[in-house]
Parts: sequence; structure tokens; C-alpha cells
Amino acid sequence: MAQLQRDFGERVRQIRTEKGWTQAELSGRLGWHQPVLCDLEKGRHAATLETVERMARALDVAPAELMSNEN
Repeated sequence: MAQLQRDFGERVRQIRTEKGWTQAELSGRLGWHQPVLCDLEKGRHAATLETVERMARALDVAPAELMSNEN
């Protein structure tokens, strides 16, 4: 489970940086505090299915793209 959390967080970070967004920008789009996003990107916070869907909408990607560890 821990590896899945880290992979998800890394994928979120990768897509966010490809879009040129800071953590503060994405946090604002999600309505979250930045430390929550930081913990998620570092794999210290497990994402629920609701979180995956919300993150996908904020990043304008399919939820499956967030679950892929292929770069």
C-alpha cells in the first residue's frame, strides 16, 4: 500500500509540474491547504477514490492517468 501511495503522489507531482503549476496553485484549485497536497505528493497521505476523482478533475486528466506509474 505504501508504494501505491508514493506512486500516486509522484504522478500527481509530475502532472502538476508539467502544467507549470505550483503546489499552492493546485491546492487552491482543490480548496485544500498546501501541506495536505505536500503530504499526498510525498506518499504520506492515502488518497480515497473521492480524492482521486477530485484530483483528476483539478488536473484535467482521467483518473486512470493518476493511477498509472508509466511516465
